[in-house]
Formats: sequence, C-alpha cells, structure tokens
Amino acid sequence: MSKNAVYHIGNTPDSNDFQNLKKLSLLFDKIYISEFSLRPFDETDRIKYKIQNELWDKICSENPLFDYLEDNNIICFYTPPLLEQDELKKLQIESYDRAKNSILGYYHHEKLNKLKIFQVPDISESLNNLISSSRDISYLSSDIITRIDTCILRENFEEEFTPFLKSADTFNEQGKKEIVIKFVLSNIPEPNDSTSWEQIMEFRGDEDVRNKYLDLINWINEVALSAYSITDIKEKYEYLYSDYMKHFKLHKMKYNNTMLEVLVTAGAAFLLAFQSGGLISPFKTLLKMNLSHVKLLEEENKLPGKEVAYIFEANQQFGS
Repeated sequence: MSKNAVYHIGNTPDSNDFQNLKKLSLLFDKIYISEFSLRPFDETDRIKYKIQNELWDKICSENPLFDYLEDNNIICFYTPPLLEQDELKKLQIESYDRAKNSILGYYHHEKLNKLKIFQVPDISESLNNLISSSRDISYLSSDIITRIDTCILRENFEEEFTPFLKSADTFNEQGKKEIVIKFVLSNIPEPNDSTSWEQIMEFRGDEDVRNKYLDLINWINEVALSAYSITDIKEKYEYLYSDYMKHFKLHKMKYNNTMLEVLVTAGAAFLLAFQSGGLISPFKTLLKMNLSHVKLLEEENKLPGKEVAYIFEANQQFGS
C-alpha cells in the first residue's frame, strides 16, 4: 500500500513550499496537491470574477517545476472532492481577502455535511480564537482544508494519506478532545537547497533506504499500540535510526537536520501503560514523546496506531 502526503500550496508558492516538497519526496511515495492550490486562472476567469490587477498578478502565473514533478510521479494533483470547478474559483478568490469566510464556507459546505464520513463540528466560536492567536490566517485555512481532504481521500482510495500541516493550531478547537501521542523526531535529514531533483529521484529509487525509513515510521506506529518499556523503545529506535542514516548517507546528498512532529492516535495498551499522561522522554536528542489532548475529526479518530498528521513547524521547546 502506497504512503502519500497531502500538502496545500497557495497560488504564490514560496521557498518553504519547495523545500517541503523536497523533504516530503523522501518520506512519501507521492505528494497530493489540490488543484484548488495551483491550477492558474485564465483571462476568462479574470473577466467573470472581476479580479483586480493586484490580485491577478499573484494568481495567474504557472510554474514549470510542478509539471516536471508531476511527470516524474513525485506529485499528483487531485480535484477537491466537495467542490465543482466554478465553486473552486469563487472560493479561491475569497480566500485572499476574506480568509475567515473562506474557511467557514468550505468547512460547512452543504456537500460535506451530507457525507457519512464524519460529522462536521461547529467551529465558528473557536475559529475566532484560533485566528486571533494564529501567526498567519492562510496557514489556518490551508490546514483545515488539508485535513478534510485527507479524510475524504482515505475514504475514496485504498491507500494511506497523511496531511502535512503548517502548525498544530487546528487541533486546538473547543469540544470533546481525544488523546494522541505527539512524537518529536530530531535530526531527521532533509535535502538542502543545493540538492537537485535528479539526486532526489535517484534516492527515491533506492528500495533499501526507503524500507529503512518505513521501518522507522512503522516502529512509531507499533509503539502507539503497545505497552513497550522505555528501554525497549529507546534501544529499538536508536537502532532503526542508525540503520536509516547509514543508508541515507550512502547517497552523499547534502542535507540539513530538521525536526519533525508526528501526531499518532494512541491505542488502549499504550494509554494503559502511561495513564498518568506525563512527559515521556527516553532520549534527549533523537526522540521525545508525550500524550496530548486534541480535537480530531471523526474519521481521524478511526485510525488507532496511525499517523494523524505531520507538522512542519515542530516546537523547538517541547511541551504538552
């Protein structure tokens, strides 16, 4: 079963987006990107939606890199499951100037409410708090939409889909919360700016290094369902991490160490073993874990021992 990331890119991709694509290309078989994000408007759209010149300059350009990555099976464009093309265009324009309305418009879309996949919670009140505390409203908007699309993609395809989010803010909603395990992985290698896509494609073709990474993540998923001792977790993770890095370095790619936060649903055995909910920190440098209370969508809560999300901006100071 293939392992896919769902990632949101705005109409004006920045350097972080391109770096994230490089990172994700090493971790996942394919990166799914919404057509809502990158399919440019044309002159007909400009007239129909009365797009102002300053906005038009932002949303009409194409980037040939995405065609290249699509041709090489690194990224895949998907049509958001809920919206027709005309609705996409309208919502896309709204998102620039009225981001809050854009979020609510998507989150409470009538087609979403009719689906049996999960119940749509009322986030109107908590959204105000999230917006006031969020550094960037566009982050909040894209993360909510990415989580929803991931749930629906999981339902429609027999493959694994995991959202790659800008922050964990959208999990901090009001209402009943579930317990997840927050893993913070340190010293995870990511290609630096000088690494070419040709090098990355060569790396992706190495089944050995790919399997070593999967061993590492599968072990994290297994821990989430187990009652392993701290010693067992420490020894096995150190072994798997060392084995992965050994194979990674054989490719002689220039890389930087990064921090990656992974939210994983906790199984009953894990919760029973660590029912105190205190900080669990078997290593000071490679891995930290703790239990965290978050607001999950119904579909996200049906995945015991699976990754709920990868978080881009892992906290430098690890907390609850």
